[in-house]
Amino acid sequence: AAVSLVLWDTAGQERFAPLSSPFYRKADGVLVAFDVGCRESFERATTHWLDQIDSKAAPNVARLLIGLKSDIAAHLRHVSESEAEKLARSRGLLYCEASSLSGDGVDDAFFIISCAIMNAKLESDPTNPEYVTGSDSMGVTSPAPATGGLSRRQKPAAGSCC
Repeated sequence: AAVSLVLWDTAGQERFAPLSSPFYRKADGVLVAFDVGCRESFERATTHWLDQIDSKAAPNVARLLIGLKSDIAAHLRHVSESEAEKLARSRGLLYCEASSLSGDGVDDAFFIISCAIMNAKLESDPTNPEYVTGSDSMGVTSPAPATGGLSRRQKPAAGSCC
């Protein structure tokens, strides 16, 4: 089995909001990015954009929150990794950080969302021998609030595809 990614980037611009509904409805995964050096970016991502996903996407869509510019100096950072992880856990999202400048963590983000999509497909496939209705035994698609999301430093749960 494989996951093929087709990306649609609205760059956070509200002018694309009316066009986004059909994409949300058909999406298997959604990535929401914010700048760790900009509190406003974080707040906008975690309110407006996550609310859009909650209202327009399928309830079981794989969701990944990505903190960008992870390589900036600590004193320029306005959103801590622990704060973002905590919010991601509370909203049932996976979380990771990446740097577009250095490329660090970018592959991880796509790997994580691909695993989440694949696991959701496997979990919902009644022909899958590991299929159990209502189970999150694959571990990646619906992180429990107690354990949180899958960060770039954690390994996927045993039994997951990745």
